[in-house]
Amino acid sequence: MLKVIPIPALRDNYIWCMYDTTTKHCLLVDPGEAKPAIETIEKLQLNPVAILVTHHHWDHSNGVTDLINKYDVEVFACDENKIPGAKIHLKDGDEFLINKLRIKFKAIRVPCHTLDHTAFYTPNLVFTGDTLFTGGCGKFFEGTPTQMFNSLEKLKKLSLETLVYCGHEYTQSNLKFAALVEPKNIDIKNRVAEVDKLRSQQLPTVPASLAIEMKTNPFLRTNIPDVIKSVEDCFNKKFNSEIEVLAALREWKNSI
Repeated sequence: MLKVIPIPALRDNYIWCMYDTTTKHCLLVDPGEAKPAIETIEKLQLNPVAILVTHHHWDHSNGVTDLINKYDVEVFACDENKIPGAKIHLKDGDEFLINKLRIKFKAIRVPCHTLDHTAFYTPNLVFTGDTLFTGGCGKFFEGTPTQMFNSLEKLKKLSLETLVYCGHEYTQSNLKFAALVEPKNIDIKNRVAEVDKLRSQQLPTVPASLAIEMKTNPFLRTNIPDVIKSVEDCFNKKFNSEIEVLAALREWKNSI
């Protein structure tokens, strides 16, 4: 059986560890630092076989060098990525098999937060790095609103049962913004209560299903009349497309 656990790192990052409970083979996603990953590997007596890196930002990749020096692992990253030790360079739509875990992933290019950003999908779960967060989306550091819109549209097409594993514990603050955008949304109110309870117990709020995200994440709801009205009221202007609504949402979120 495959199990996925979060390894807290840095201030609010998650390194994801997927492992076979029988064979103890494992893979790591976005190791921003090596120490907590190694501690978890040793505690659970795991055998790392692969590292997946969603994008080049240091808080998702700084631990790669130490890990590849210590373990015999394959590193999978975007074809444009310069991640240390990456020998498997993926293009959009590429599928690859992690043999020792008997699991196949699909690379989904989702540029904007960074131009090299890649999500890793296998049925029922997706590692989204800093593109799609629970309750939010990443900042547009290197790309355009159009790129982020198209990237989120790709992820929205996955099955609603898909669990979203993002790279940071941002859910609580993201949902505060979501409640500001849609104050009458009961699903957001319920999700806020659930997340607040989890954080009060210092428990992770990630993953969440895409079904929940579609009901509560304003960045996935740019076609919803209440979201559009809220954004237009905030900026005192009309918007002509979902891309414009998305850009305004991100600007609004950045300002608070």
